[in-house]
Amino acid sequence: MTYLENNYDTDYLERVYISGHGANWIKTGLEWIIKRVYVLDEFHRKKAANEIVRRKEIKVD
Repeated sequence: MTYLENNYDTDYLERVYISGHGANWIKTGLEWIIKRVYVLDEFHRKKAANEIVRRKEIKVD
């Protein structure tokens, strides 16, 4: 948050996107940063989608 405050006019920020895989240090950062929006990173998003597809393929009768 200090970095944001020192480098941006936080009054004008609409959103701060935080991308990651949900590790504890990322979740902790969400508690400190204003106007934050958590976004699962592309690698882990694709990994989760692939797992869902694999489960569907296994359960199909």
